[in-house]
Amino acid sequence: MPFNEGKLKELVVYIANKSKDDPAFGKTKLLKLLAYADFAAYKKLGQPITGATYIKLEHGPSSQEAPPALNLLRALGRIQILSEDVFDHEQSRIVALGPADESVFTADELAISDQVIETFGSLNNTQMAAVSHRDFVGWQIAEEREQIPYETVFLAPPEPTTETERAHVQDLVVESERAREAAAV
Repeated sequence: MPFNEGKLKELVVYIANKSKDDPAFGKTKLLKLLAYADFAAYKKLGQPITGATYIKLEHGPSSQEAPPALNLLRALGRIQILSEDVFDHEQSRIVALGPADESVFTADELAISDQVIETFGSLNNTQMAAVSHRDFVGWQIAEEREQIPYETVFLAPPEPTTETERAHVQDLVVESERAREAAAV
């Protein structure tokens, strides 16, 4: 599952376009939608859409590669990142300045992305973070800033996290890193 920077950038633009009328669409929600799309694709298709590396952060899973991709897209004039005051906090709103190149995706990948956007369209950033905490078992059992292996999409929710489960996740991380290194060679 090598990381595909081009697909990540196009998925950001695709999601931003599809979410343009969503007043709650901000960076936090975007990061969760990316995670949901990648993990759903892994579960259904056997491989993620972007191959991004997701880690546990306080507000849910987040792609390590997303911040540099957002900066690059902004520098290329493909997106704007606007700061908006929303209730008691500042929201970073991602606005696409043109269409995504949909040709980089399969029909199944676009269908999964559309389903994810539709499923979570009514949620705000705070609600997105909360549901991601519930839905991502890998996030639940990982430590802060630890990688969440795609394989954890098949795990049942822990009650509570045991050392055996943590060791299993750690084994999955090592296995995933080895596979990435082998694919890069």
